[in-house]
Amino acid sequence: PTRSHIYVRQIPKPVIAAVNGATAGIGFIQAVACDLRFAAKGAKMTVAFPRRGLPAENGVSWLLTRLVGHGNAADLLLSGRVVTGEEAVGLGLVNRAYDADELLPATLEYAKDMAANCSPRSLAVIKGQLNADWTRSVEETRTESLSLVREMIGKDDFNEGVKSYLEKRTPRYKGLSHDPDSAEPLRPF
Repeated sequence: PTRSHIYVRQIPKPVIAAVNGATAGIGFIQAVACDLRFAAKGAKMTVAFPRRGLPAENGVSWLLTRLVGHGNAADLLLSGRVVTGEEAVGLGLVNRAYDADELLPATLEYAKDMAANCSPRSLAVIKGQLNADWTRSVEETRTESLSLVREMIGKDDFNEGVKSYLEKRTPRYKGLSHDPDSAEPLRPF
């Protein structure tokens, strides 16, 4: 079976795109579906659809509107113009832009820092919140967050996070368990 181009949004771990060179069409959609996007300053990004006689495919109009706002989404989708990695930062399309030779080392360093210092469970829950909260009211978001706090306080990752902070050391979190008999199953969103 084939997966949707936005499948990465369902993965419980953060997914980071590092765009170096050109990305268009489906490749563009795959990049913007990622949780974080870093690009080379000279990278070229375009939807290309209107210049090929196609509609905005695979949910990209939904993604872009939420990612960069209606005006910037309209600019990109209606013109099909190419934007550089440097311009993409200003639009909110990418999080950071680097010189091409710095892109991969900087992206890997960011990912390594996240892996070393952040709770895998917390990352999965926050990713779920980011995805679900796009369609919720602020009150629904607040209520759900309080429920999640009550669930997570006192759990292993919370205890380790506090303990490592007090001891001024790197935390030693457990990985996510996908075992249905696990004491702390991952809550789906």
